[in-house]
Amino acid sequence: MRKNLLVALILSVIATLLPYPTPVLADRGVPGSPDFGYGARVELEGAYLDEALELAADIPLDWIGITLRWSSLLPGGAYQARLDRALTFAGKNNLHVVISLTDAPQTAQTATGPDPAKITNLLGGLSSQYPGVIAAVELFPAANTRAGWGTAPDPAAYARLFNALQAQLPAAGMNLLLVSGGLQPVAPGSQGDAMDDAAFLQGVYQSGAYPSVVGLALNTLAADPLAPPDASNPNVLRHYETIRQVMKAYNQENSLIWITAFRPPSGTIQSSDGNSLGMPQPESWLYQAYAQIRSQLYIGVVIYQSLNPADLPSASYALVASTQQYHPFVPILRGLVSQNGGILSLPRYGRPKNEGLTKQPRQ
Repeated sequence: MRKNLLVALILSVIATLLPYPTPVLADRGVPGSPDFGYGARVELEGAYLDEALELAADIPLDWIGITLRWSSLLPGGAYQARLDRALTFAGKNNLHVVISLTDAPQTAQTATGPDPAKITNLLGGLSSQYPGVIAAVELFPAANTRAGWGTAPDPAAYARLFNALQAQLPAAGMNLLLVSGGLQPVAPGSQGDAMDDAAFLQGVYQSGAYPSVVGLALNTLAADPLAPPDASNPNVLRHYETIRQVMKAYNQENSLIWITAFRPPSGTIQSSDGNSLGMPQPESWLYQAYAQIRSQLYIGVVIYQSLNPADLPSASYALVASTQQYHPFVPILRGLVSQNGGILSLPRYGRPKNEGLTKQPRQ
């Protein structure tokens, strides 16, 4: 008996000397993580791709979004090469990537939508080539529109695709977070080519799919960030409240919203708190909008649109304005990201193109 007590005492002492296992924190903004995630979208075919990637690592962002036009993936092509540059850079700099999958080729289409087996093969190939880089997949953003889905929007077909991939991806050894299709607010009266995003989400739930993350695109916003949701004008920042009401109605309180496309409104900008911190109007609007979004505990990630300009009209809000100039919002975003921990470094305006940026450690 005394021998057993001695053995137990020795084992107890050894246990106290051993280090306790350290829990691995989830990526910021995902279900189960207590932290908010900041991201921005890289435009593969836009200007200043390398500068955009360097800025993402230097801030440092939690996520980079990459819109993947599936039909443009041609072996040896320029698009494929740019995708490789972006994913390789992300892997080397510990940037989590959310792929927004769009534009399925005809060879991957079925009578009811994209083929889940071929999507699994595509994502399997990318995951093998870039292990640990792609952490999430936004499945056909703007799926509530013809442009996003490829045909008339169909929430039941979308739900079948979502559920099929939810089963196939883990079976194929891929631990990817599926983000439901980047709901696009739709103006009342749209016929055929678009479906109200809240009604589309209801249809997805009614068809038996329950995504843990609901994507919402807010890239065409009205000027006042505090304007309440309005059925006659869904293009307000607080439209996320309308989507949240649908989620709660279907007992999805534990699911999150990701704002997968976000940028300031064009034209005159209003700010309800005057000129925040003495900022010019666009930066003041963004500062207030980010603070407002982050205060909603059910919003996990916001992805700014875009790091680099996709085309000439988007150059006014892209964070990389040129090889020599960042958007004035960059230091403000850097400060917001620093609230998640890490070292706050000053922005580098007029940086020589051949100067390497100092990468900041992730916390």
